[in-house]
Amino acid sequence: MEGMNGWVRDISGYVRRTGAPAEAADREKTADFKALMEDGSAQAVRAMALAMMEEVEVLDDYVGILASLDAERISHLRDMLWDEDQPERHAAALALVFAEEPVALDVLMEALEGGDATVRSQAMNVLTIKPGSRAEEAAFRHLHDEFPLVREYAVSIPGGSAREEYRSALQAALSDSWEGVQVKAAAALAKMGDVDALEALRRFANKSKEPNIRLEALAALARMGDESAVEVLYGLADGEEGSEEKTIARSKLRSLGLRPGPDRQI
Repeated sequence: MEGMNGWVRDISGYVRRTGAPAEAADREKTADFKALMEDGSAQAVRAMALAMMEEVEVLDDYVGILASLDAERISHLRDMLWDEDQPERHAAALALVFAEEPVALDVLMEALEGGDATVRSQAMNVLTIKPGSRAEEAAFRHLHDEFPLVREYAVSIPGGSAREEYRSALQAALSDSWEGVQVKAAAALAKMGDVDALEALRRFANKSKEPNIRLEALAALARMGDESAVEVLYGLADGEEGSEEKTIARSKLRSLGLRPGPDRQI
């Protein structure tokens, strides 16, 4: 879930810059999500998705409801994915990310090949937590996507790096214009035993000006058994309340199954 929440943070900021639809902005934050889900009509599913986009900061409250999306409701979201209105497309993409119904993946795979940039990044991120041959093939096709978040998730697909041509592509991604792609590529290569990539991760952890990049590199090093990286994460997680680094560090520690604090409790 940490990876998905990271996507939500990335995309929610992007969506806010595009302007939220009035229908969602006017809805009260106490919108009854469950009632909208139970209604199941195209209008109700649309209202649910748009309300969720406005309430992205409390998305965790809706995960269980969204997981139960059935084929009929997913079909309504599929229609939204191709709507001419950008916020409609993005709201549908965010709702589909949590659907457990298998047909949702088919819808996302379709959107990956023809959707807009944000929809493609959502679809690719889903594949990072649902690995398999379809995910690997999709990742390889989109390593050079014009939207950096798509490329960032593409280099993170588990298993894809077992292919020699994929490994070569990861090497090239170390020089990507987007630092997020670089650090994810370095993490993938380091796991394969690439010494240069391991050193690149250490440089990101020590020198990047972006907190999320530094923390991503530290988490990657920690996953490979670097105890010093773990201690740095603990220190940042105990830092100034409300700081971006504290928030990200706590999230990274959770993803590692660790708990910060004096008693190692969150």
